[in-house]
Amino acid sequence: MDIGMHDLPNRPVNDIINGIEMYLQKAGLYFRIFGRIKTGSSIDEKIKRKGYTHDGKHMQDLVGVRIALYFSDDVPLCQEIIEKYYKVDNISKTTVEPDKFSQERLNLVCWMPDEVADQFDPSLWNDYPIDKTFEIQIRTIFSEGWHEVEHDIRYKSLSDWNEYPELSRNLNGVFATLETCDWAILSIINDLAYRQYKSNQWAQMIKTKMRIHLQSDSLPDNIVEFLNANPMIGKKLFRADREQVLLFMVFDLKKNIPLKLENLVYIINASTIKDPTLASLAPPIIQSRLKDYFN
Repeated sequence: MDIGMHDLPNRPVNDIINGIEMYLQKAGLYFRIFGRIKTGSSIDEKIKRKGYTHDGKHMQDLVGVRIALYFSDDVPLCQEIIEKYYKVDNISKTTVEPDKFSQERLNLVCWMPDEVADQFDPSLWNDYPIDKTFEIQIRTIFSEGWHEVEHDIRYKSLSDWNEYPELSRNLNGVFATLETCDWAILSIINDLAYRQYKSNQWAQMIKTKMRIHLQSDSLPDNIVEFLNANPMIGKKLFRADREQVLLFMVFDLKKNIPLKLENLVYIINASTIKDPTLASLAPPIIQSRLKDYFN
């Protein structure tokens, strides 16, 4: 059967993107997200090229989503969030080889929520070897910048490169440079946070350490005065595990707390430090939303 002339709805990909955005925004991550649904002709071409059959392997990327993260250490964090909220069918990841550079890939195939799959005509699932799944590709901004170009120019046309292995190696060298840029940016930011901590620049240190979207980036005087008088608490704020704190924000917080810098201090305290005096500085409404985490 030919699906090439069929119109497919755009709403499913938008619903999936909106759901993922909600979870990543809850963690305050810096990211960009893109999505697409395969055209009918693209579906036909891939089914034929891959040899998908009803009794064999099925196409799994009818809907595709790509998440581009600004910080490389957010990749495993993003993966953990996706695995928490979506049923994952399979994961494919580039194997890192110490003496070889290539573009790193992390792809997750997840099952569509029923309310998303139900937006398609039932005949799509009955007549074609297509799973009710969607693919999520997680990248960093640097790798995203060249991923689509590399995919079209090299991955889909490997035979065009066979006679020119040195050029393929040079392209891998570019990817190595991009990977080094990811590492270098994190190294510089972490060094800045350390210098701010050593200078008792508490607001700047917490903002730099956590690297998330904030509605405000200043601390009230009572928090600053408390940290100046209790530098060991400031040290604990600096040493707090960023990933642990952000996962706490996504998975554990049951009530919404505006992502202001002062609230972030109270969240870090509730998730890791648990200092009662620092907790008592929070406005009553914030105290009530965090009190359960001090038991």
